[in-house]
Amino acid sequence: PAAAIRRASARLAEHRAGLPALVLALAGHRLGEEALEKLGRIRGSAGASDMSLAGELERSEEEEELSGWLEDIGVDRAWEMAATLVESGVTVDDLTDLSGLVPRSAMGDAIAWLSGGIESDRLVSEINTAAGRVSELVTSVKTYSQMDRSREHKPTDVRAGLDNTLTMMGHELRQKQIRVIRDYHDDVPMVPANEGELNQVWTNLIDNAIDALSEGGTLTLRVRTSDEWLEVEVVDDGPGIPDEIQHQVFEPFFTTKDVGVGTGLGLGIAQLIVRTHEGHIEVRSRPGATVMCVRLPVVRTSPVGETDTATEDSAT
Repeated sequence: PAAAIRRASARLAEHRAGLPALVLALAGHRLGEEALEKLGRIRGSAGASDMSLAGELERSEEEEELSGWLEDIGVDRAWEMAATLVESGVTVDDLTDLSGLVPRSAMGDAIAWLSGGIESDRLVSEINTAAGRVSELVTSVKTYSQMDRSREHKPTDVRAGLDNTLTMMGHELRQKQIRVIRDYHDDVPMVPANEGELNQVWTNLIDNAIDALSEGGTLTLRVRTSDEWLEVEVVDDGPGIPDEIQHQVFEPFFTTKDVGVGTGLGLGIAQLIVRTHEGHIEVRSRPGATVMCVRLPVVRTSPVGETDTATEDSAT
């Protein structure tokens, strides 16, 4: 999001630098009030029929039609302007109506002003969206790391922790176009836990699942109760873990990743944290379905101090 803000700000500055020249050129044509009102209405309604989510073929056809129309009336940079106008829902019909009010000699400057204004509005919207995303990520990081809370165990909603972890790893999920399925039961109780430590467990399990998945794979998160246990399953439909090494996956420094990619500590840390919460973790795997199942007690059987070795080990 921060990179998106920088890019959009730089492009917005370029548009603003060229705005005075566009306004002067348009003013030089001395357009009538009706023509100016029509230009204003087209710009004001831009985005009402947003084409940004349309199919590639549909958008391409719209852009080709509008670009050809602009070239026919002698507009420079027709293809570039057509892409901006079509994405915001401006059609050939809109511009045909405008051409009935604007002299042909002025259409190039009128379209340039319209396209530049729409692009500037879009960049401002992009900056606002990205800034909101930064705020969302900061909130997730704060919740994830529990910076402002004590380390003692408190009633914890594991579903919220899983969702925050997905937010943190959103880039990796989008990069591989991974489909995420949340299968959360409604009657899931809170569990006494250190939320920051549990989030480390979810991070390690989800990160391993993402690594195992090919592009377009599916990641499923299940949360449900069984007797006195809360069960969390992280499931991927990747190639699976061979039977002969499944018993080794929780051993320190054991990894199936390439040299220099994995440390082999993630699952070991996850197991240590789960054990300090008086739970246990197990793996079930076959091609197309690898399940990491974490079971946590709904009611603790022994008191927990404010510090424990799991936090220090996991931080290491």
